[in-house]
Amino acid sequence: MTTPVYDLFISYNSRDHEQVSRLRDELTELGCESVFLDRLHLQPGLNWVDDLEAALLSSRSMAVFLGARDMGRWQLRERAWALDRTTSEDNYKVIPVLLPGAKPPLGFLQQQMWIDLRQSENPRLLLPDRERKQQLKRLVEA
Repeated sequence: MTTPVYDLFISYNSRDHEQVSRLRDELTELGCESVFLDRLHLQPGLNWVDDLEAALLSSRSMAVFLGARDMGRWQLRERAWALDRTTSEDNYKVIPVLLPGAKPPLGFLQQQMWIDLRQSENPRLLLPDRERKQQLKRLVEA
C-alpha cells in the first residue's frame, strides 16, 4: 500500500483532540488539502507506530499544537523527529501553534515562528472566527 503525501502533519496532546480536530476541518476548508490527523488516518487493528512513522516521512511540514497542558509523550517524539528533519531538509517546516492556555514554546521550538490562536485580552479563549481564519491561512500557506 502506498502512503499518501501529506501537506501538513498535526502533532498534538490527545487531551486537545476535540479542539485540534475542529481546527483541522478549518484548515481543510481553507485549502490545505492533505492534513494528517492520527485518529482520522490510522487504521484500527494495524501497527499504528509504523503507520505514524510513514505519515511523518511523507509529510511536507508539521504543525505542533500546544495547549494548556504539557506536550504528550508521543507528541514529544514527533517534535524531536521533526526538528531533526529540519537540519537535513531546508524546506521542511515545523510550526508551533498556540491554543488557548498555552505559553509560548520553549527550547528548540522557540526558534520557530509560531501561530498564536489565543485571544490577547484573554489567552484562555480561541481567537474569533475572522482572526482565527487569518492565522490559519498563514499555516496553510507555510
